[in-house]
Amino acid sequence: MTVRWRDITAITPAKAESDIIILLQNVGFLAETWQEGDFGTLGVKVGGLIWSSLSQIAVALRDAGRNATASGDGLTTFADSHYDNQRTDAIAAQYRVTLACEVGEGPHTFAVGDLTLQASATGTTYVNIEASDSYPITLTGGSTVDVTIRAEEPGADASVAPSLIDTIVTTYAGVSIDTVTQLVIGVDEESDDSLRARNSSKWALLSEGDGIDDLVEQVCRAANSEIAQVAVDSSNPDGPGTFRVYCAGTVGTASGAAISDAQDALDARFFWGPTAIAAPTTALDISGEIYYDNNYSAVDVEAAVESALLAWLETIPLGGFDYASGFSDIIPVNNIEKIISSAEIDGIEVVGTVTLTTPAADVSVASFGKVVQGTWGFILTPITG
Repeated sequence: MTVRWRDITAITPAKAESDIIILLQNVGFLAETWQEGDFGTLGVKVGGLIWSSLSQIAVALRDAGRNATASGDGLTTFADSHYDNQRTDAIAAQYRVTLACEVGEGPHTFAVGDLTLQASATGTTYVNIEASDSYPITLTGGSTVDVTIRAEEPGADASVAPSLIDTIVTTYAGVSIDTVTQLVIGVDEESDDSLRARNSSKWALLSEGDGIDDLVEQVCRAANSEIAQVAVDSSNPDGPGTFRVYCAGTVGTASGAAISDAQDALDARFFWGPTAIAAPTTALDISGEIYYDNNYSAVDVEAAVESALLAWLETIPLGGFDYASGFSDIIPVNNIEKIISSAEIDGIEVVGTVTLTTPAADVSVASFGKVVQGTWGFILTPITG
């Protein structure tokens, strides 16, 4: 029997049970007469679970061997083994915090890991790390000390506004948070789409005769793992034979160090010298009223909405979306509304609808620009009835 690639599909336990019953009936078992609790019924249910699980494994194996279909850990392994590309790890957000102690309190002595702070609005926690500080650190009454804290979980969700870090979980008498400044922006693990793009564009490194744009992109991506998006202006912007290569990270434009690495790699590869440039940024401000399922809390819904928006920002190409002549380099308002409406909690969509006040019209994006989070503020209204 020949099994075709497209025939390998996952089935649910219920579908597997139904198929097993049909097979049993075809060989003479009166499977439809079995009652709940019969050994025959139990065997069908166990068989259904096993069949369903095996079908999911078969689909995972089917997809793991192709760049277009592999995902998650399978894609990580595939990229490493076939392309020698390693998925970029998530980065934990870091902040510099000034702690103050009231007169007459203390002294308090801190070792690495002694302090736990929290952004109470999101529940995200942060602990003090060594960084450039010399431990143990002593805080005396009437004085202040600076410590560096890092999110306990890496990723973009922990990269909150400094003002939101407002609670010292491990309390010390008279100690409070004075100021908070962000040092490192939290970044999610490299997405499947980004890793697939690095894999497919790597073929361009084998030849300088074809796909120059792809080759330039791959050289920049390989130069520094921070670079997650690349757009090439090959329209001779600085004279005949010139290129501008715009680079960005996951949540913002590329750093000076990343651009320097990209430029060095380009100079080593091309004698005509493409120019690496940090992509200009376009801040996307969003505000409006969100009508949500009243079975959920407003705090959880807002967090789900912001998570959906942040994940979407990472997928927006440099320069925004292009749909047609005269309708390009933009972020359509209805796209924003669609993303907000798709916000989920435990796999369930919780937003009924949204009325945006900002932006009031489609947003123009800077040429080859990186769309980043601007000022977001929402009114949360539960749906009644």
